[in-house]
Amino acid sequence: MRVDLSKVATWLTEYQGLPDLFVVDMRLEDGGETLVLEADCDSNISSDQCGALSAYISEKLDAEGYDVALMVSSPGLTSPLRHIRQFQKNIGETVIVKAGNEKWEGQIVAVSPEGFTLEFEHKERQEGKKRPVLVRRSKEFLFSGTQDVTIKLGKR
Repeated sequence: MRVDLSKVATWLTEYQGLPDLFVVDMRLEDGGETLVLEADCDSNISSDQCGALSAYISEKLDAEGYDVALMVSSPGLTSPLRHIRQFQKNIGETVIVKAGNEKWEGQIVAVSPEGFTLEFEHKERQEGKKRPVLVRRSKEFLFSGTQDVTIKLGKR
């Protein structure tokens, strides 16, 4: 019997262990044999919290008669941001945005239901100057756009 993802979504909303829990991704893999759940919290999620969530979902799956492997994890630092709450919790963080052949590096400064605003420095030639100067710019990106947004690791 194939897992009903809407039931799993309901169980997740009923879960009391993490009041600020949100689901980044939930999917069936291996022909429906594996339920993969990527979850996060506004205050970050620990491996112990992922373990407790896994035990809770596993118990629910068993009670419903589902026989599937379950993988519960956080999205990971190198994974692209995919959920609006990931963008919200990373306001002020340096990210790399790739869209088509273009790439920007800057800080997320605002998030709305439609997208986010990136603030970055860009070299521009200015009249009377021999060399380009760094100018602070901002650019808005829509969540519906085709971009890849990842947290920049290392020095900020």
